[in-house]
Amino acid sequence: MYKVGLSVVVSLFFTTLIYALFMNTHEYIGVFVRLSMLVALGVGLYSAYRLNLNHIHTYFKKKNKLNRQRVKAKTLTLSLIWLFSVLFSYVMYSHLQQTLYFAYCLDALIFSPFILLAIYAWVVFLDQRQLEPNDVYATIWFDLKNRRFTWQAYKLFILSSIVKIFYIPFVYGAACIAIEQLLLLENILAEPSQWVKFLFLFGICFDVTIAIGGYVFSSKFFATDTLSVDETWQGWLVCLICYPPFVIIFKFFTQQIDSYIWSDWLTPDSILYWIWATLICLTWICYWAATVSFGFRFSNLSWRGLVNTGLYRYSKHPAYISKNIYWWLHTVPFFGVVGLDLWRNVLALTAVSLTYYLRAKTEERHLMKFAEYREYQHWISKHGLWAKIKKNK
Repeated sequence: MYKVGLSVVVSLFFTTLIYALFMNTHEYIGVFVRLSMLVALGVGLYSAYRLNLNHIHTYFKKKNKLNRQRVKAKTLTLSLIWLFSVLFSYVMYSHLQQTLYFAYCLDALIFSPFILLAIYAWVVFLDQRQLEPNDVYATIWFDLKNRRFTWQAYKLFILSSIVKIFYIPFVYGAACIAIEQLLLLENILAEPSQWVKFLFLFGICFDVTIAIGGYVFSSKFFATDTLSVDETWQGWLVCLICYPPFVIIFKFFTQQIDSYIWSDWLTPDSILYWIWATLICLTWICYWAATVSFGFRFSNLSWRGLVNTGLYRYSKHPAYISKNIYWWLHTVPFFGVVGLDLWRNVLALTAVSLTYYLRAKTEERHLMKFAEYREYQHWISKHGLWAKIKKNK
């Protein structure tokens, strides 16, 4: 799946370059942001299609007779999941003042006819080609009507739908903001801190764009379907606390006392400045590489198949490790503060890192149910980066 992620990165880079070279005004930047996102997702989707041709051909070999009742049921189910995501984003924006969700609310309203038409077209296309067309999207209404609905039968469907409802508005809004900030960035070559800012924004852009593809294009058709969702409250707690609205509470305890960053501490005439800037850039490059490896299998709290390419050949959690190293290097919690404020800063950032450690552990506990992952974990323990470091001691 890394080829899918890489195709998203390349397409975003070229759309950004086109904007920088040929757009002399920011008047239509909002339109270009959406267009950039659409192009990147389209290229990623085509890459996923090409990557899974052998798998996809099994769908085209079978031609089911169109069942209109089943199509209506599936269309209704998918439309309701989308509608709930819109309602969730509306509550987040209007009642909790989370402006990040405004773009999703607005675009959902403007493009609702096209979205609903796309859902219907996708259902018609897939229903005639599915090996098992009577899936949970179709049967849930029949079982509800006949009082045959059970939690066990629909647990995976419900949990995976909640994950989508929660995360799609967030990553969409984050993508809109990040791409716009990237396009508005000027004087990138002026100083190293601007390089770091560019790399940061560019990384965020394709990170959340890949995430959009992961949540929206979850399907057996592309071999990106959700096979399992974490069922423990601990797993959901340590994951959701990192995102709105729960992150509001989390930030209350983990917010730094000051707003100083590494470029306030070091100056370009210092060798340490350049070393620090290089390390920060390397952490984001590692984070990008980890995200790219997922492609459209990206999803929180979910298992969609083993990812063991790229940096995942050396570590089980390269994204979490690189992200946390970045935060420590960027924030420099020890600078500009003394006494109790210094300890507050360090402990706050330690709490953030501890949360991601717990996320890693709860994910491992969830994924250890799968033999494929257990074999991977054993392989990493023998051949991973930490294992190699211990051998060379």
